[in-house]
Amino acid sequence: IVPLIQHEGSPRQVAGRQLQAIFDGVVTSDEQAYIEEASRCITVQANRASIIMLWAAGIAKLHGAIVCIGFDKFNAAVDRIVAKKGQPFNRVKERSKLSSLPELQRAKDSDLIILGMELFGYDLQIYQELDRLLSTRNDCAHPGMAHPGVIDVQQFAAKLRDALFGHVTTG
Repeated sequence: IVPLIQHEGSPRQVAGRQLQAIFDGVVTSDEQAYIEEASRCITVQANRASIIMLWAAGIAKLHGAIVCIGFDKFNAAVDRIVAKKGQPFNRVKERSKLSSLPELQRAKDSDLIILGMELFGYDLQIYQELDRLLSTRNDCAHPGMAHPGVIDVQQFAAKLRDALFGHVTTG
């Protein structure tokens, strides 16, 4: 066992490398910076922080894709979503329209994942998965009894990769 530990590192280091491997080949350099920070967090048992950084990588993906699409198309998607009735569409308001990156950076994550259905063509099930992930991120970012383990972080990462990185393209 000792030679294996010396070669592979501690279980926390291995978990950090496994976390990065989940996103191999699907992230930009900007997104990779968040993934690497999430990996460092998991190696020091800051699992809540790791989940927050993973969500930040996902939001960086959304922001990059929206900038690539352009604000005119984004605002047209806002109009189409506002015209729809029922949940979750009625959460998005006319004031959600944007004209600059700083405005996008202040936009609500919940609005962006709803608009993603219109912009990137994912369905209600993918939206619901992203909404659950956002809820988990929020639980980790606020005082409370949430204490995710390493496996929880890895599952969060895999779900985020599949739901967001698998459906949102920047080019």
